[in-house]
Amino acid sequence: MGDEEDPNEPPRCCERGSSSSPTTHPFLDSSNFDLDVSKPAETKTEAIEDYAKAIYAISRERDGLVLNGEVAQRLDVTPATATSMLKRLAGLGLVDYMPYKGASLTPAGEKVALEVIRHHRLIEAYLSEALGMPADRVHEEAEVLEHYISEELELLIAAKLGEPSHDPHGTPIPGPDLLPPVGEKSSR
Repeated sequence: MGDEEDPNEPPRCCERGSSSSPTTHPFLDSSNFDLDVSKPAETKTEAIEDYAKAIYAISRERDGLVLNGEVAQRLDVTPATATSMLKRLAGLGLVDYMPYKGASLTPAGEKVALEVIRHHRLIEAYLSEALGMPADRVHEEAEVLEHYISEELELLIAAKLGEPSHDPHGTPIPGPDLLPPVGEKSSR
């Protein structure tokens, strides 16, 4: 038989002591992976999105910097935890953070916030309109799902609903351009 490989045996590249690299196996070839690299992975975490959304919401309620304590209270975390995350967000270029004064979203941070808000409100609309879920239950479901839908699913939901302008609670939905909804000022 010589060097012929038996199709019923595992590939030799995976055997102990094999001189072939395991990456030669087709299942391990990283060139076959389809990765979404449109946003750096570190700006896609649920916590980062929640902080951006909280800062955005608080900044809509009043003028001025958003205080660490306000963010902590909104997200039900300690002030020290909020401060630590605000510093991390500043390092990622998502907020302008001034110790002992507060923070504001940068244009990149506002885009993160508006994207997660768009996801949230589209999900609420879809759950209510397409699935008939009562309006008093859609918020909790959307809070969980908003972090996990793909951009393709966002487009499909928006198209299915005719690109709605408001969620079931009457709140404006940011458009696909991720600009603040009509009637809301930008935090920039």
